[in-house]
Parts: sequence; structure tokens; C-alpha cells
Amino acid sequence: KFLRESFSGEVGERNSFLALFPIMPLFLRRIFSIFSISRDFLEVFPRTSHLLMLLFIAINLKYNVTEMKLHTNEFVSEILDKFAKAGFEIYIVGGAVRDLLTGRPVDDWDFTTNAKPEEILKIFPDGFYDNIFGTVGISHPSSQSPYEITTFRREFGYSDRRRPDKVEWGKSLDEDLSRRDFTINAMALTKTDGEFSLIDPFNGQKDLESKIVRAVGEADERFSEDALRMMRAIRIAAELGFTIEKGTSFAVKKNASLINKIAKERVKEELFKILSSAYPESGMVILRNAGLMVEILPEL
Repeated sequence: KFLRESFSGEVGERNSFLALFPIMPLFLRRIFSIFSISRDFLEVFPRTSHLLMLLFIAINLKYNVTEMKLHTNEFVSEILDKFAKAGFEIYIVGGAVRDLLTGRPVDDWDFTTNAKPEEILKIFPDGFYDNIFGTVGISHPSSQSPYEITTFRREFGYSDRRRPDKVEWGKSLDEDLSRRDFTINAMALTKTDGEFSLIDPFNGQKDLESKIVRAVGEADERFSEDALRMMRAIRIAAELGFTIEKGTSFAVKKNASLINKIAKERVKEELFKILSSAYPESGMVILRNAGLMVEILPEL
């Protein structure tokens, strides 16, 4: 608890060297594993060993990188291995990470990488690329939905309250995760030497354990960028039995009228998902209390 409080700070400060830490914690774990079974080391360097262990714990708390054992299908492993062999970074991201951590079946596999679309297509020539967002789709019998691999990106301007006006390739995973909607969707998994490490710059795992839907950064900004995120927050809460964090809930109420900027078909899709979720009644109550019900279904 002391270390977590001591090393807590602004997200940007916590993750200024995030790109190094998918590898370093795994390396340090192996070093300490060797040290822990060596009585001679502990006897000769007692103070040094304790300081190193303290540093190790601090790194894991500060940068939220956690090693874990997870099971994915063979094609996911093939994707990760091929990108690593080609010398590119690649991470599992989005709802797939959330579902893996909660033991739910993964329906949509999303990845992010520093490889450009044309480089992705060299690795998977059968992929398809027909958008401006850097997403390459790969069809495979193991999933009804295509596996989507997207280049790190930065987004600018949301004049239609739904899609960015301009997209540029990003430079880091940290930058890519910071543009995502909710903390439980802003985690990433990387694979090193056959073992997965969770990268969690916004404490999404903690919110997942607490069953909370919380916006990444400023909720007002996230909802002004994409107003459909307000409906998505409620849908996720209804699907998982979560509550919406107080500040995020307040931002939904404040920006509720922006939902009218979104195509009715998209709103209908989210509404139907709420109605078919595990907790549809709770979802509809949240929808009403958040001020969205009067915007999309004033009759109710």
C-alpha cells in the first residue's frame, strides 16, 4: 500500500518509459527467482538483495505490468509469433483482454502494432485493408469475426461526434491506449518467451475487479469525441453487471444530448445489445437515470 501511494502520479509520468517494461519485469522476475534460491547471496549481500526486491515490487506497482498465464487459440499465437519474428511490436488489446481476464469467451480479437498496414499485409498477404484507420482484417475459421490488426495511431478532431477527422500513425503503445474509451478496454497483453504480460497504464484491472466502468482520462473529452461511447458504457455495465463510475456517469448526463449526433442505426444496435444483455433491467434504469432515455426513447 505504501509503495502504491508513493509511486502514484499522473498517467503520463507513470508511463514515460512504458515501452521498456513488457520485457524488464519478466527479466527481473527471473533474476530474483535465481537469487531467492541462493542462500549464499542472501547471506553475503542481505541489504542489496532487499533493496533489489523492493525495486522490483515498485516497478510492478508503478507501471502495472503483470505476468500471467492465459490460454488463447492457435491462430492468435501464430499472429503474435509472426510479428515478433518480423521484428515488430504487437499486443492484444480492447475487449479481448477484458474477456480473457474475466474468463469470458472472446468473440472479437483486436491487436495493435507498430507495423504499418502495408507491412502487416506482407506478414499476412490474405488480409484485407479498405479503411483509413490502419486496420487490417484477417479471416480465419477459428473466429466468426475477422481478426483485426491496427497500427498505433493518433486521432484529431471529431466534428461528427463519432469518427476522427484526421488519423496519424502513432509511435507507442502508451499513446495508442490513451485514446481508448474505458480503463477496462485500455489494457494490453504482450507475449515474451511464451508468457503473457499485462500492460495496464490506467488501472483497468483494478476497475475490472471492482466492477466499474470508468472513462480513460477526462470523461467529457471521451464522450465529445464519440458520443456513442455513452451508450457503450451502459451496454458494458449491463452485460457484465458493473456500475458506472461517478465522474463518468456525471459526464454522460452532461453530454446526453450529443447522442442525437449519432446515426439512429448505431444507437439502435447498442440499445438492442442492452436489452439482450445479462442485466437488461439495470441497463434500462441506468439509461433513464443518465438522461439518455429521454433523448432516444422519449415515450418511455
